Amino acid sequence: MDNNSLIPKTPDTLAVNLNALCRNSIELIQHARKIAVNQVNLVQLMTYYALGYWIVEEQQPGKGRAGYGKKVIQTLSDALNTEFGKGFSVDTLENARKFYLNYQDRISEAVFRKFVEGKSDTLFRISDEPAPFTLSWSHYLQLMRIKNPDERSFYEIEATKSAWSLRTLQRQYNSSLYERLDSAPTGATKWEPVRAAGTQPEQGRSHASCA
Repeated sequence: MDNNSLIPKTPDTLAVNLNALCRNSIELIQHARKIAVNQVNLVQLMTYYALGYWIVEEQQPGKGRAGYGKKVIQTLSDALNTEFGKGFSVDTLENARKFYLNYQDRISEAVFRKFVEGKSDTLFRISDEPAPFTLSWSHYLQLMRIKNPDERSFYEIEATKSAWSLRTLQRQYNSSLYERLDSAPTGATKWEPVRAAGTQPEQGRSHASCA
């Protein structure tokens, strides 16, 4: 037994211990809640990614048929809203399709299969592999409006690094931050395009259909 445990605790010592207990508990709960929120967000994004992939795959054979692409999305929207009540409008699924097309190099074949076939939501909880998406769905809806891939990547990286809210991202974009940095005079610090966390070097990755 530790001899220190035999020493009577003074009121001051007890107060210090209680303060440490409260502080450590608060910090742990805040950390746990942050992990939970981030994980829910990532699962949502990967779900939209998978829906977008399946929509694109289903639309491919009917390219030559007028209106078939819209029919695919409308049919899926009706089925999902019937099952879940709401949340899967035609616009939402159009954005899911666009999300996949913009970020189709983010997720490896193995990770994609593990998520859609194994229904695994623990892929990036305790892993050395970086999460493929680092922002909220609302952030990505804003980013997908940007046509220039380098500019889009710039805002994604800066928003992640600086923990920008959606409003801050919109304000920085509206202030033309990227253009101002990109057109900086010779010798001044310029932004160089770098890959956002989780990106893969291959382009146009094709996932095997898992529907």
